[in-house]
Amino acid sequence: MAPEEKKKKKKKERKWHNIGGDNPSLPIKILSYAIVMASFWTLDWWLRANTLDIGRYDFWTWPPHLFTMLYGTLISLIIFAIPNRMVKDLTYSIIFYALEALVIFQYGSNLIVGKFMTLGEFGVIGEGTTYFGFAMKSLGVMTFVWAGIFYAEGHLIKRYFLPNTVAKRCWFKKAIFVRCGIAAGCIIFIIFVPKMYDSTDKDDWKAFDSPAFEYENFSNPGFDMQLCGFYGYIARDFQTTIADKFKVISEDDLKKADDFFAKKGEHKDNSMTGIYKGKNVISIMMESIDDWVITPEDTPNLFALKSKSIDFTNFYTPSFSNGWTFNTEFAYNTSIYPKTNGNAAYGMVRNKFPGSIASVLKESGYTANSFHEGEATFYNRGQIHQTMGYKHYYSYNDYFEEDSTDRLWDYKIVNGEKIVLHKEDDTYCTQKEELLKDILARGENVVSEGKPFYSFIITYSAHLPYDTTYTISRRALSKYPQYDENNEFDVCHALAKLTDDMVGELIDALKAEGILEDTVLLFFGDHYTYGIKDLEELHRLSDKNGNTNLERTPAFIYCAANETRVEVNKAAQTVDLAPTLMNLLGTRVPDDIMGSDVFDDNYPGYVTFNMGVWLTDKAETYSGKEEGIKNITPEEKKQMDMFLQEYYEVKDIILDSNYYSLKRNAS
Repeated sequence: MAPEEKKKKKKKERKWHNIGGDNPSLPIKILSYAIVMASFWTLDWWLRANTLDIGRYDFWTWPPHLFTMLYGTLISLIIFAIPNRMVKDLTYSIIFYALEALVIFQYGSNLIVGKFMTLGEFGVIGEGTTYFGFAMKSLGVMTFVWAGIFYAEGHLIKRYFLPNTVAKRCWFKKAIFVRCGIAAGCIIFIIFVPKMYDSTDKDDWKAFDSPAFEYENFSNPGFDMQLCGFYGYIARDFQTTIADKFKVISEDDLKKADDFFAKKGEHKDNSMTGIYKGKNVISIMMESIDDWVITPEDTPNLFALKSKSIDFTNFYTPSFSNGWTFNTEFAYNTSIYPKTNGNAAYGMVRNKFPGSIASVLKESGYTANSFHEGEATFYNRGQIHQTMGYKHYYSYNDYFEEDSTDRLWDYKIVNGEKIVLHKEDDTYCTQKEELLKDILARGENVVSEGKPFYSFIITYSAHLPYDTTYTISRRALSKYPQYDENNEFDVCHALAKLTDDMVGELIDALKAEGILEDTVLLFFGDHYTYGIKDLEELHRLSDKNGNTNLERTPAFIYCAANETRVEVNKAAQTVDLAPTLMNLLGTRVPDDIMGSDVFDDNYPGYVTFNMGVWLTDKAETYSGKEEGIKNITPEEKKQMDMFLQEYYEVKDIILDSNYYSLKRNAS
């Protein structure tokens, strides 16, 4: 057979096996449309069906299904409008497999940190790539089985249900008219579906439980995914993110913030005001050090300090945004929680925070610097920490020897012997002499010059995952072989022990410098140990005192000059730490921040969680549920719900408007 004939035969045999062939009959076209649309619907159904534990809305709530059908129809119309089979195949592949990857990603995000990602938060995704192996393991085998099923589904549809559809000339205009009509109908329905939600007045105290209120505010990704479906969530997220870029804050909004702070009133001195006046300050935000982690056996240094401290026994670290560590970091420093669907690490760089802890202490003559293992680009700390008032952010990488080729390992010479230092081990900051001296404001980069100093340290060692896939876990288990590498709680304790070692070495260094009694140390956790998979046991450990909320974490203030345990049972939260510390130091306590001095007699004590959930000394409540409110009257609950709604609104007004900059300019 001649080569040309072979080529023709081969070309003839390469044929798409679509049902009905080219230009199939109308029933086959309708069937193809339906199957392609169904492939997009299945992604949404799978994601929502596997994340029902978020609560509030069940799977059969009709709006998300309607949203998904409408968006699925629109996507399918775009694909079927392409006449060429190869281009149609490529378009479908790009859209379907990209959406499949996003579904798996969002499922993993919810599984690991209990939240879906928003568009504004993808800027901090680099921080999470370090734990890719942990994420893959957490997803479980069935997730990858389903990913394979979706892949096979897409492949079969490409092969059998994407026919060439070159319409005859007489039908061409009619086909365009029909498709445009269907698309217009879908868009109209998409616009009007939210109008079908209940019409609860947004100023009503019950608004938190209103789908209309939730859709308008787009304040909780988990509920919004259930409310809008996967495709509606993407569209609403994009719309909200773009709207935030061009948001204009009205005079009424600014007045609302002014009125909120006027009602809060000026801070008044109290019995604890100025008891640590003029002392140095070291704040240590402890990665994943939960309340159950601090024990005399596992963390003896922390336990000993806590037993001689001002101990906040009813303290919580609410999360308002993904990136839980930075959520708490931002809230502590600024006394304001970040926006739920925003990215404070990047979006707040141009804002002013004159009431931040670093700004207030600098105003009182302190030097203020921050220290952490991560690069300055992680969470944009090199920039955002300056925005929050610090003179400089120091990454441990800044202290590596110039000839070091491995960015994790460093060395120091002790009696002629090389001692390995690991920058993910918290003891790096106390064993690397140049770094330690800067933390104590005695180094080449940071010198106190007789002034008091303020150093903010973010620890790292106790981060998830709690298994041997984590390099530092193997290091901790090697150092402390009494812990079982196959038990996640044991691994967590071993990692926490590295943090505890650093604390012990820091106390020794302060003693050696002769400044221990002149230094106040604030310790607090950044979040509960959400990397633990055994939630039942985690609840048991955290609920030992009757607590029902996992977000309760340790917070205590130690000063060697006054080693007396003061147990503070008032409900307190992350944003209260800075004003409380300011009061103890006798500095200015700003009246226009969201947090309060815990020792203020006029502050009743409360915790403002996301999703309309709050907690006080008397009761805690859950959105849409009645548990935990038996100790208060319905009127008291109503008042707290109304206050929390105002709290959310004012918080976002401050962040959206650069409120403090406006006030400064006005004055």
